[in-house]
Amino acid sequence: MQATRSKSKTSGQYWVVSIFLLAVFMVLPAMGFLKFSEEFGSPVVLGYLAFVSVLTLIVYRSDKQRAPRDMWRIPESVLHLLELAGGWAAAFLSQRIFRHKIAKYSFQFTFWLIGILHNLIAFEYLNDWHYSGLLLQAINP
Repeated sequence: MQATRSKSKTSGQYWVVSIFLLAVFMVLPAMGFLKFSEEFGSPVVLGYLAFVSVLTLIVYRSDKQRAPRDMWRIPESVLHLLELAGGWAAAFLSQRIFRHKIAKYSFQFTFWLIGILHNLIAFEYLNDWHYSGLLLQAINP
């Protein structure tokens, strides 16, 4: 009985930490999304993100289901491409929901680089590409 209680407490803590990490890593991209959707139309941008997110969730689930059956697996490059295309948050949730690809360090390294890239691009976009402009000026005076 005690083991069940501590396991559910640990599971609850795991989800609290996971949701906190997702929220922190999605602040800048969400702000960038709001600015971008004002400029290009919210329904189109929201539709794209919804499509990529659902597709990412489906692909992660499919790969997880294929793993124990020794079936053809979805290449990691496809998973990373979906993350890069805007499905990063859905990939984060999929990894936790399906317990998939969370122990493979090389995969996680690339996954978190993509998450950081999303944040850097959002930061630059929100600042009207100020810092990348300064970098380009320093490189090419």
